[in-house]
Amino acid sequence: MNVFTKTVHAPLRRLGFKIVRLTPPANSSRLPVRAPELASEHVRECRLFPSREAWLPTIPEGGTIAEIGVANGDFSDAILRLAKPERLYLVDAWHTSRFAPGFEHVSARFAADITSGRVQIRRGFSTDALRTFAPASLDMAYIDTTHAYALTAEELALCEPLMKPDGRIAGHDYCEGNAVTGIPYGVIQAVHEFCLARHWVFDALSLAPDGHMSFSLRRG
Repeated sequence: MNVFTKTVHAPLRRLGFKIVRLTPPANSSRLPVRAPELASEHVRECRLFPSREAWLPTIPEGGTIAEIGVANGDFSDAILRLAKPERLYLVDAWHTSRFAPGFEHVSARFAADITSGRVQIRRGFSTDALRTFAPASLDMAYIDTTHAYALTAEELALCEPLMKPDGRIAGHDYCEGNAVTGIPYGVIQAVHEFCLARHWVFDALSLAPDGHMSFSLRRG
């Protein structure tokens, strides 16, 4: 028994906690690369919120929002209720057989808004779908896909020209990875590199009980 086990694991076990040793999956070949440090200017006006739901009402109503990565539409529902956009684009890989059931669920869940035109669905991979939007057509994009570094970096780059002058690029899983599966994420690295290279700054950071925080960026 090593020192860490004696000083940390043993007391936790006595309190009733179950200690689980996680083994990274075979396809996880490396730990996350340390993200570059931001300057104070990148966070000077950043607001902290207790949750992403608490952050949504601060987004100006009546805008055009794209949610990139929708799954079953739980956060889509929160966006509609709390941010009150005029139009919400839902983008996900529902064209594949793996995600087809999710498409059926979302189509039924938002049937009324789809009929009215308030919600529009674009089926496809994020990088393909983002190329279908017109420049300066979005007030906000919210990214919640694989959280891999390379894909997140590409998604951020594709979102930038789509934003209106005061638009925001936001996203989920601003954290090191998934503690349950052991899969590392590259969101922090991609976001920091984007801010440093493209002169975007943090507008908001939303906490989450599970540690999967959300970020919101705007032009500096």
